Amino acid sequence: ELNLDSSLQITDEALIGILKNCPLITLLSIIKCKRITDRSIVEGMKEGYKQLRKPTLKKFNAVDTDIGDEGIKTICKLHGETLNSLQIPVKCSPVAVRSAIRYGAAIKDLVMDMNRIPIEIVS
Repeated sequence: ELNLDSSLQITDEALIGILKNCPLITLLSIIKCKRITDRSIVEGMKEGYKQLRKPTLKKFNAVDTDIGDEGIKTICKLHGETLNSLQIPVKCSPVAVRSAIRYGAAIKDLVMDMNRIPIEIVS
């Protein structure tokens, strides 16, 4: 599990290194980290995934970050088989929701950060 908040002052480069070298993370929670962007999620997740060639992430939460549609799409594409809980940051558009529905086969709990609006998934 990896829980990040604003007190850690983490940057994209640091998160890329963590995700690249720790591909077995099952829970990733990023809270109020304004320095974290799509770049760290896309690059770090892809590098970490290359090592194992299998999904591991089960839960992703992001609140008050600069993670957008590309970051969510990457998470869903790489970890859609195991990801059962996804919180989409407020910066995201409907593209992120479509990515979650398209690639997130295991998602049971899908929430938009904007006032924590739950989205019902109908199979």
